[in-house]
Amino acid sequence: DGDQIVDAVDNCPQLANPNQVDMDSDKIGDLCDVDPDGDGEPGVSGEPFASGRELVEKDCLTCHLTGTVGAPEFGDTAAWDGRIQAAGGKPEDMLESVQNGLGAMQGFGSDYSAQELLQAILYLSGREETGSSGNPGMPGPEESDIDLDTIPDAVDNCPNVANTDQLDSDGDGGGDACDSLADLDGDGFPFSLDDDDSNANRLLATLPISNSTVFTSDNELQLGRIANAIAESNNYASAAIVLSADDFAQGVSLVFPGVTVAPDTNFSSLMGTVNINAATDSSEAQVIFQLSANLPLNPTMRVFETTSGLWRDFSVDGIDQLASAPDTGNGCPDSSSANYRSGLISGLACVRVNVQDGGINDADGQNNGQVELIVNIGRGQVLEDENGTPTVELNPTKSGGGGGAALWVLAVLLLMSLLQLPAKALRMRQ
Repeated sequence: DGDQIVDAVDNCPQLANPNQVDMDSDKIGDLCDVDPDGDGEPGVSGEPFASGRELVEKDCLTCHLTGTVGAPEFGDTAAWDGRIQAAGGKPEDMLESVQNGLGAMQGFGSDYSAQELLQAILYLSGREETGSSGNPGMPGPEESDIDLDTIPDAVDNCPNVANTDQLDSDGDGGGDACDSLADLDGDGFPFSLDDDDSNANRLLATLPISNSTVFTSDNELQLGRIANAIAESNNYASAAIVLSADDFAQGVSLVFPGVTVAPDTNFSSLMGTVNINAATDSSEAQVIFQLSANLPLNPTMRVFETTSGLWRDFSVDGIDQLASAPDTGNGCPDSSSANYRSGLISGLACVRVNVQDGGINDADGQNNGQVELIVNIGRGQVLEDENGTPTVELNPTKSGGGGGAALWVLAVLLLMSLLQLPAKALRMRQ
């Protein structure tokens, strides 16, 4: 959390609290403690329990107004009752999931205190009026304007999505904001699928069901051309940034007629082909891949060439770079974190990709304010000697590899040295 307190002894490792204040001495810092004074009730006795409305409006309504990806809907008391009972019976029992993330929902523990998140849970679930002992907050959600856009539900042409403009371009009585193919954030995932249609900086690999791979950037992201073509072909019943081999081949035939995807021999994909667009900043795009599985032995990133249909290694040069970091348990480290190490490193789950706009790894080949990635991450060829012993290239960084390969080289050399020790000792005795 950057507060200069080592995580092993930090009483609130998710939020910066250099003073380590712990009112009830329970070894949980007050920012991470839903009951800072330890009286058995959320909040601090005698202090008003603030409303969670502001946090909900800012970060929660997009999913919870429409029930995207199975989220319980705002105002659906029965759905929230079921979730709370399943978590343990009390609203605060849901905190761990909200702090660390669950399924398609990202974690909010590094952005908000435990008390702020509990306030949001109470507001969303309609329980805010009993938020703390004797200190009720604002009234619970009003069903007369459930999307909080100041338009009463009785006349709102899109009651589950805030749309004060009430635009209805096709005159069908439904507002543009909640048409099935509306895309408020322009990321290519339509409103009907998107888990957060107000945020194009964080995209899941597949919607409406995700394999938990997540892509993030400081700039806007969207489906690439091939991914979008496949989504259109199924009328947006689903959409995916990570494509299976069959879907990728079909998408290539739609976007690049006459181009056939060549088999990528001696390469095993970790998850499928990634096709994503990233807006640039100073002619450079940066995307962080939070993978659903750790990078394998001899990790490699392959790049698809749209003119030939062939695959080649990601070219590391100048701006174009790859770096890896461990998953923190609450997502990938910030892009500027010192935890990132150059190259692809086996055993790690976070990959930072930097690409120059119009450069060799930009699939659209144009300096046009966005970079298109058509890449595949997986295991490169692991060579074997005549005895079947695995060997690796001694210069793996040229093919997009990293420290994992170097460690294997060191391990093989050490094993060879150990195997030679008995013979050497025998010769010395003789």
